[in-house]
Amino acid sequence: MKTPFESIIEDLAAATEVDIRIGTDRVAEITVADELVLVKPKDTGEETATIFAVVSEGELDETALRRALSLNLFGRGTLGGTVGLFIDSLVFSVDVTLSGLSAEDFAGRLAAFAQKSTEIAAAISSGDAGESPGKSDAPDLGRFIQV
Repeated sequence: MKTPFESIIEDLAAATEVDIRIGTDRVAEITVADELVLVKPKDTGEETATIFAVVSEGELDETALRRALSLNLFGRGTLGGTVGLFIDSLVFSVDVTLSGLSAEDFAGRLAAFAQKSTEIAAAISSGDAGESPGKSDAPDLGRFIQV
């Protein structure tokens, strides 16, 4: 019996007429709008998957890391996803529940993810952290944190 992950990848391949294979590491590599997007099951039942893409690689300076952290704050610049450090790369990721999701809906989510991934990569490289708050917009955490 196929897992939800295997089913959605198979359905997506059939709907798009693109050969999408799940590797031995359980990762599916999909090119969406010239962006390499990877999909990997998150749980043992494979009902949830993590969609991820590299948004910056190579030498990472403090400025790029600060931009990534700024985008991550409350998920405001990442539509609720995260940007994290993996070796020498910044990776944008988001989790998606696969159960009950059609191939068309999943394709739409992949397209939206690829678009956001491109925007995040540009924001990190250009210094435009998008919707993330600046110092003047930052909440006074002292009001919320009691020591």
